[in-house]
Amino acid sequence: MKVIKDTKWDSGLEIVEPEVLIKRNVLDILWSIEKKIDTEFAVLFKGKWEKEGFIVDNEYYIPKQKVSYASVDFIEDISKKRAEGFNTIVHKHPSKFGFSSADEDSINAHFICSLIYHRGEIVDSNLVIQINGDVKIKLKPKVSIIPNEVTDINISNIEKEKEPEISVWHKPYEDFYGYYGLYGYVYEERKKKKEDKR
Repeated sequence: MKVIKDTKWDSGLEIVEPEVLIKRNVLDILWSIEKKIDTEFAVLFKGKWEKEGFIVDNEYYIPKQKVSYASVDFIEDISKKRAEGFNTIVHKHPSKFGFSSADEDSINAHFICSLIYHRGEIVDSNLVIQINGDVKIKLKPKVSIIPNEVTDINISNIEKEKEPEISVWHKPYEDFYGYYGLYGYVYEERKKKKEDKR
């Protein structure tokens, strides 16, 4: 998400461009369902606003529904699940089209985040922001897939070397490494000193 600030006068407010960040496991869940259900279907997920954007987590719920190649009809009250924090709906389309007019009226108006999924991809997205009790703004956000963070990894066997305190970069190493090679500079300097001693 891009954060824009006024450099001349800073009010302390942040203006953000809307972005939906979807954890990679979300696509794994949808793909696994799609392998078994080739029609339309819908899955609820939990999402929350962070500074980076609206993050969709991999906690999900599959509501009771009757589906066909053209529609999804819920046969349970999903408002209870919305109250539990399932504020994001992913609607699978058999074809790579965006939201239909029926989607806009029946689904998107009731969820903060609505996504269209098709064959491993998110092909359309909506964000709805509540302004007051009667007014909502619908946005078309950018969608990015982010890795799932694994917190229980033991990294005790990895020891980070202390980088040499040197501030000059050696330009030729940029072509090979893609950046100015700090260690290349150190190596070249040591090599030069040895040659000077000869």
